[in-house]
Amino acid sequence: RVLFLGLNGWLNVAISIFVLLFIAVANIGLMNLIVAMMCHAAFVVTKKRQVSTEAENLLVQRSALIHWQKLLQNWGERPLFQKPEHITCKEFWYMVETEEGAKCIAALKLSARDLTDLTKAFAVDEEIE
Repeated sequence: RVLFLGLNGWLNVAISIFVLLFIAVANIGLMNLIVAMMCHAAFVVTKKRQVSTEAENLLVQRSALIHWQKLLQNWGERPLFQKPEHITCKEFWYMVETEEGAKCIAALKLSARDLTDLTKAFAVDEEIE
């Protein structure tokens, strides 16, 4: 105690206790900063993983949509004078019921109600564009 600022008695004890409390509080603050940095890093990594997973899902859905479009363009028996961009509502629903159509719809995560709404929205004279 004599070496600590050259003080004797109760003042030396009080200063020692103050310094120890200050060091303890400072260490708790530093530990909180370290924990906060680790939590922030974990949130950043989780967000990046979520974004990459969503991007992968979008790529799968994009390829399924392209495949679905090709299937619809080549589906059924159409007279030569009709446009290849159109398909009748019956042909569309027959296509949905096929195995290949069901796989595409599942990859696109569409429900029967979604398909019904889409056919109603795009149907013109019983044909879908």
